[in-house]
Amino acid sequence: MTQYKCFILSLEVGTWAGDIAKAELPDSFYVDYVRVYQKDK
Repeated sequence: MTQYKCFILSLEVGTWAGDIAKAELPDSFYVDYVRVYQKDK
């Protein structure tokens, strides 16, 4: 039986980089790799 996993990625852009309203950002982007770690018990 296959168990599917779901991950929520935080891809936020915050105010640390300045006024986001003035930024020229792409309208989309792709995630091609996510590294997942298992927490030690």
